[in-house]
Amino acid sequence: MKVELLPGLPSSGPAAIHCFIEHPTPSSEGVVVKVTELTRPDWIANLQTGWGYASQIVEWPAASAAIVIVKGAVYLLRGEMPEQWHCCDSLGIECVLAPNGRSAVISTYEDLLQLDVNGEVMWRRTLAVDGIEIQQVSDEVIRGRYCEDPPDLWFDFKVSGADGRDVE
Repeated sequence: MKVELLPGLPSSGPAAIHCFIEHPTPSSEGVVVKVTELTRPDWIANLQTGWGYASQIVEWPAASAAIVIVKGAVYLLRGEMPEQWHCCDSLGIECVLAPNGRSAVISTYEDLLQLDVNGEVMWRRTLAVDGIEIQQVSDEVIRGRYCEDPPDLWFDFKVSGADGRDVE
């Protein structure tokens, strides 16, 4: 599966699938991507943007999917099943795959969450007020920094990949 940004909605071809955070906005153009999967024709997704600044595309082979962050909105897109897209959050910052490929760790302005290959949230934990940086992901432990604002101070964290609880 491959996901690529397009400059806008195509003027011909099949209609785009409109992906949204909470309420459909089919008449509004968002961030447009083309999804290519070997087993079916390419399809277009029109992604509603979120409330953040970050954008990222992470192709996830083990899940036959991609995590796409568009100005904070975090989408799970499945190449073979366009109708099974899912929006996980509207304030996403980054996504890092676990080395074993069986999960994806996503940071937002406030939360750290982990998805399994089916796109289900394994756990979600609020850590911050103003951002989370993921620094290292192993199959067992996730390390990073989170910001408390005010007073705009950064603190290190180390949590279990299994359940998001603090580890020593």
